[in-house]
Amino acid sequence: MKSRNEVIIEYLDRLGFGFLFIFAASLTTSIFVNQIGYYGALLILLIRFSVQGKIEKHKTGLEIFYILLILSEIISAIFSLNSPQAFHNSFKRAILLPVVYLPVYYLRNEKRFKRIFYTFLIFAVLGMLVYLFFAYRHYIYQLYTREAKGPSIFQYVMTAGGLMSIVTIILTSFLFQKEIKLKYKMILLFGLIISVSSLISSYTRAAWVGTIAGVFFLFLLNKKWTFAAIVFVMIGTFFVFTQTTSELRIINFDEKKISFNENFVIKSGGRAHGIDKLNDNIFVANYESGISKFKFSGNQLIKIFDYNTPSPARNISVYDSLIFAQLLDSRILILKPFEDSIQILHTIIPKNFVSSFTIYKNHLILFEGENGITFINVENPSEPEFLKSINYSNNKNKVVFSGGVVIKNYLYAFLDDKKFLVIDLNDLSKISIVNEIKTEDVVSAATYNNDELIIADGITGVKIYNLKNPQNPRLILGIATKGVAKIIHELNEGFIYADYGGSIYYLPKNGASPKFLTKVKDKVTGLVKINEAFVYSYFYRSRLSSIYDPFHPSNIERINQIKVAFKIFKDYPVIGVGNIDFNEIYKKYRDAHDKMSYGHLHNNYTHILATLGTFGFIIFLILLIKILFIHIETIKMTKERSLYHNISKGLFSAFVGISISGLFEYNFGDHEIATMLWFITGTSVAIQRLMSNYFPIAKNKE
Repeated sequence: MKSRNEVIIEYLDRLGFGFLFIFAASLTTSIFVNQIGYYGALLILLIRFSVQGKIEKHKTGLEIFYILLILSEIISAIFSLNSPQAFHNSFKRAILLPVVYLPVYYLRNEKRFKRIFYTFLIFAVLGMLVYLFFAYRHYIYQLYTREAKGPSIFQYVMTAGGLMSIVTIILTSFLFQKEIKLKYKMILLFGLIISVSSLISSYTRAAWVGTIAGVFFLFLLNKKWTFAAIVFVMIGTFFVFTQTTSELRIINFDEKKISFNENFVIKSGGRAHGIDKLNDNIFVANYESGISKFKFSGNQLIKIFDYNTPSPARNISVYDSLIFAQLLDSRILILKPFEDSIQILHTIIPKNFVSSFTIYKNHLILFEGENGITFINVENPSEPEFLKSINYSNNKNKVVFSGGVVIKNYLYAFLDDKKFLVIDLNDLSKISIVNEIKTEDVVSAATYNNDELIIADGITGVKIYNLKNPQNPRLILGIATKGVAKIIHELNEGFIYADYGGSIYYLPKNGASPKFLTKVKDKVTGLVKINEAFVYSYFYRSRLSSIYDPFHPSNIERINQIKVAFKIFKDYPVIGVGNIDFNEIYKKYRDAHDKMSYGHLHNNYTHILATLGTFGFIIFLILLIKILFIHIETIKMTKERSLYHNISKGLFSAFVGISISGLFEYNFGDHEIATMLWFITGTSVAIQRLMSNYFPIAKNKE
């Protein structure tokens, strides 16, 4: 007969296992539910030890490295630039370390192990199935092109992509399981299809790279040399032969007959991010090729020259025979064009990152996101005069400006939260908001005439506002569109607009359905009317090939972050600056033209180097190496158990995927990814325990 203590201990064990079930089921979906499962299982385990009067010792081999890592965090926090924040962030990291012990203590037999491990995979796949539904909506609404990222459903998309990568790698490991019934193979393939589809839909490059690395490593572990070589060659071939497509095209459109004819195409030679016209010339913000000039002649375009800019050119506007070019690093070049050259009159270096700009009555207006709007007098373009900046953001509310247009001394400034502001510019010394107009979606494009403001109201279509009273725009007409308009150009009886999917339509003002005209590979970046023709630009480069693109904005950002990390390390080489938010310190160490700031550096290794210095960085690397050896030992111990052998290889490869993704994302500082890292490490240790204790007994019974 069981004693009272034994009954209580058994009850606590089952209750803790129940919490672990909740923890495993929510690993990829709800951080709130997951924490309930985690802290519940951990608390019950501690209570169980108290009732037992002793602690069951199941060492993982990580204990000494945990202690050293926490010690490095404490030392760095003591001498940190922001000690309270460093201690707070270090505590958040340390509190997750015991996750590794939950599988070790609770999964002490095969039945429990399979129940928890399969629960984790099943609920992960179900969560990804839900994700695919939202990803489809994301695609339909052309948000992949608008935002350059997948939907954030359960967590931020970078985190979601990382979790999907881990699940995909582990599911792939089951493909090498020989003794598996047909129905389970079908279920596995179904789960893999969902997992891979979700991973692709996340649009997360770091997760893609981690998955490719993990799966490739998985094939090597299973000695599938030929297949691994084929995959390697295919990937290499893709990267070598994938080229950027960037073109300017001329179309002729008869609005009366609604007839369309595309009769000329020319490659831009760079990446056409925007175009504008000056007389019979087309000027292109041609990204890495700088500013390109094309001559419009005889319904054709003739390239005259490329003008190299100090940073990729991503926006362009012609005003009063001058060219205003916005560079990737937010510098604004004021340029004077000549027949066969361009002269820089002035380089404006804004204080903040510039999302877009407009020019009105010799005033350059910079839209600087949450940092507000800056006004610069460019009446003398060789000596621009900074006038003032306005900012309506505060600690409770961020007012993020994305763009705007000025009509009759009123600025219609578009925000990123489904509205636009009417700002009175009649007296720049007394700039004030006079109205706030709510929209149904985020404004994605705009044009105007003297009497009307025309906006593309996201997925809801085109809206026309009467400006008889410019302080109080009155909505007079809404017209449904196909797709989401990115560029809109007004004609006599309607509009030509280009959506984010690369399609161009004619939209009548009478409310009739849009008429499809043509389509290109990716979103149209510029559209101007010159004489009786329209010239439009676009460029295309696959998301996957952007991984190694030296001019991709995200890649440039990561290179800048690495530079900043080493600058910080140079000043704080031993113990770093502490586990703090990087926004302010990044501003101190960034280059003069870099206007971005980040809460963390998008690289595990450089971030740890900057925050914990040499001491913490070495401990971190040794910790990763120890985890590596734990997985290797698990693989060795499971050679006679096919299922566990393949699971062990999957866990090892998932760890490799996390480590490789960490070159491009700070996933060690991501709560959900860190939890997953410790969970798969603990699962690997739990398998070792099963191999040592459970299966030898089972084998003897047989």
